[in-house]
Parts: sequence; structure tokens; C-alpha cells
Amino acid sequence: MEISNTFNNSNRFSRILYVALIIAGILHVVLKHDLSDAITYFLIALCFDPFDQEVRWESRSIYQKLWLGVHITLVLVLVVCVIF
Repeated sequence: MEISNTFNNSNRFSRILYVALIIAGILHVVLKHDLSDAITYFLIALCFDPFDQEVRWESRSIYQKLWLGVHITLVLVLVVCVIF
């Protein structure tokens, strides 16, 4: 039972960090108009997978794959905006 509780706390911690970094990235875009810092926050947020990290990619549900795919796509769009 203790292992399950530890995993649950770890997953909750990852979600909190994920949301906090996304909010920080959005604030950098909206308030500071600094896309390079926003890209950094968005990329670091991907390190803290908001979903169950024990589930392999092939076993994830469609909405989780779409969510992470859209997240990566938005980061790539911001990178293109910074370069050009």
C-alpha cells in the first residue's frame, strides 16, 4: 500500500510542476513577450509528464497522446517564430 501512495504523490508532484511551468511559459509570452524563455519553460514542462509515467507510449489513451503531441507542436511553432 505504501508503494502505491508514493507513486500517487510522485504523479501529483509531476502534475503540479507541469502546470506551474506551463503557466510560467504563458506568462513569459503574454507579459514579457519573451519567446525564448517561454520555449525553455514549455520544454522543461515536458520532462514532468502530467500523466501516469509507468504507462508505455503504446498503451496510452488517445487524448494523452494528442495532448503531448499538441504540446510539442506548439513548442516547435514557437521555435520557428524565434528563428524567423
